Amino acid sequence: MNRCFLFFLMVIGPFSQLLSQSEPITITKALAIETSRYHFGRILHSDPVLKALSEGTFILPKAGDDMLINGDTKTWQAIETDENGWFSGSALRGGYICISYRSPQKQVVMLEEMGNLWGWINGEFRIGNQYQSKDNFEPWEPDFGFSMVPVELKKGNNLLVFRCSRGRFKLKIHASPGEAFLNARDATLPDLPTGTIPDYLGAIVVGNAQNSPAEGYKLEVSFPDAEVQTTEIGFLPPLGMRKTAFRIKGKYAISGNEPSDLVVKVKDREGRILAETSLSLRHRLPGELHKRTYQSAVDGSVQYFAVNPANGPKGPKALVLSVHGANVEGLNQAASYYPKSWVNIVSPTNRRPYGYNWEDWGRMDALAVLEEAKNCTKPIFSGYLTGPFDGRTWAPEPVATFPDHWAVIAPQCRVYESGQLLLAVLCPQQFLEENTLIRRSRNMAMTDSMAINYKQNGLYILHGGADDVVSARTGALRSFCFGKFHSKDFVYHEEPGGATDISDEEWNGLV
Repeated sequence: MNRCFLFFLMVIGPFSQLLSQSEPITITKALAIETSRYHFGRILHSDPVLKALSEGTFILPKAGDDMLINGDTKTWQAIETDENGWFSGSALRGGYICISYRSPQKQVVMLEEMGNLWGWINGEFRIGNQYQSKDNFEPWEPDFGFSMVPVELKKGNNLLVFRCSRGRFKLKIHASPGEAFLNARDATLPDLPTGTIPDYLGAIVVGNAQNSPAEGYKLEVSFPDAEVQTTEIGFLPPLGMRKTAFRIKGKYAISGNEPSDLVVKVKDREGRILAETSLSLRHRLPGELHKRTYQSAVDGSVQYFAVNPANGPKGPKALVLSVHGANVEGLNQAASYYPKSWVNIVSPTNRRPYGYNWEDWGRMDALAVLEEAKNCTKPIFSGYLTGPFDGRTWAPEPVATFPDHWAVIAPQCRVYESGQLLLAVLCPQQFLEENTLIRRSRNMAMTDSMAINYKQNGLYILHGGADDVVSARTGALRSFCFGKFHSKDFVYHEEPGGATDISDEEWNGLV
């Protein structure tokens, strides 16, 4: 029987402490309860905890209390964090964490959440930070330490519940920053090419740290040798946040290798400075890997993509769009290739390093980046799509739905089995029970059902024979599927001994 756990965490004994600006509080003790993973793979599933939270009937448990969950009796157990403040274990994959926190006064605080899908604070649901499961990141890894959420605590006991996702959870409580705040950890910024006069887009999170609406705020951006750029922030709901776009405009061409600093301020109607921070913009020489920003037509947000320029002689080049897999973002994806003499390699970032699996918004972002890249690189040909370490719907998902945009598709490694097939094998009765119409809503992720759309494209699949994450058997099955109708311009290559992690030298040769 497949099992996971739901965890509820509670501070043991009274815990009351005034917050300081420099020293956040980390919760270290809790209660936990185990339960079966009864909702595995379901589109619609019952969740007694979420039901109780939504109805306002959730009651804080005590150590030793029993609870009937899916027909099994479970008991609350006391647990503690490690020396770094992390609750950890397989029980925190998909589970819940509950904290009882005593505040000495009514106050607005900032929650720094790590490893949770969402939070429920005194009856109100708030956004989480599901992919941060550690404190330190390698230089090549995306840094997920960007989550800061304002919440209001009442005087006395406060109930905080978090849905976890990654097997580890950590919570820090910071003092209020004042009326408003800027989250510099979550800024979207371009690189500045030397020799150019800047006119680019950036974005930063602006937050209202009051339990009342905020209007009339303005974002001011100061850039060396430039006029101050002012942006109207617009209405901010109580304890609300908005990632606000701004322009980066200069008067003179960028020179030198030293980065440029932006000074960003939030001001109210009277001109008072409510928040201020500094952002650093990298300077990039011609031919260097760099980031570009653009405004999404989907929602008006500022997004970025990375460009690995061709290193050959001057003249028109081709363009390859390389989409990233899980836990990689556009800049790192583009940097994983050695520069080529004949092609500019462009990598969209799909909102976040895990993004939308190249479905829906992710797919539209990929197509938008393709058009943006065409405008800035003027390619002689742009019908190539590739990408290693693909997710469940794998790299060619944009091809399945927009086959007329592409000529050649070359996914590298990891071709996951479809979610519907996995559900049918592991939970056949559940698969049959679910409404057919609801199951059809998953078809956007079912590239198998659209495989015929690849017939007009060159298709080249590379899979590691020793891949321990996605078996090469899956790639072989795909090969059989495509081979039935794709008799021309189709190759499936299985690299003997190739595993999940392949060295740069091996990748360069294989690609």
